[in-house]
Amino acid sequence: MMNNSGRVILNTGFLYANMLVTLAVQLIAVRLVLQALGPVDYGIYSIIAGLVAMFAFMNVAMSAATQRFLSYTIGIGNLKELKEIFYHSVLLHLLIGIIILILLEIGGNYYIIHILQAPKARMEAAHILLHCITFSTLANIITVPYEADINANENYQIRDGQVLAGSCWEPGSNAYSISPDSSVVRIFAEHGWSWGGDAWAYSSDDSEGYHDYMHFSYMGE
Repeated sequence: MMNNSGRVILNTGFLYANMLVTLAVQLIAVRLVLQALGPVDYGIYSIIAGLVAMFAFMNVAMSAATQRFLSYTIGIGNLKELKEIFYHSVLLHLLIGIIILILLEIGGNYYIIHILQAPKARMEAAHILLHCITFSTLANIITVPYEADINANENYQIRDGQVLAGSCWEPGSNAYSISPDSSVVRIFAEHGWSWGGDAWAYSSDDSEGYHDYMHFSYMGE
């Protein structure tokens, strides 16, 4: 078995390798898309998609904030308050999504008409692209509370006996709860992957150390 330093070095190497592979794939994809669309259509796509992508960072922040409130309420066992938080989260994200939709539609259309120097023959395509990406952004914002709800309930994590996230880990009675002696843990272990339930803890006792019951990490053969 590797020591902790070896695991850190190995995992860091895999992260850098993953980053390099992703970068290479993106560079190849850009070339292929450019060849397929042509310089004019690709430029329109890049500008409009980039305009909408500025709001993408909000999804991560909103999901983390929503999950924090849901996890805390699940932890104290207040079902009524949990329902209220989820209900208001859905309404709040729907309102935020509608506001962003309006801003993107107004600002995007103004940008296309008055600032974007695109051929007149491609203006209609630019408007259609804006509408598609804008409504896709709205859909992503609306789904944030549901993603946070799944993570808050199913992504069970505990440190030194204190639950950090999730509430549903019932090995034996719940088919989706990974147990230490399950075939999933055994198969992953045969290929060098360690189960988060005991990979970073001193023992399998959940009152000691950090336990992440729904994830695996590569620790080496």
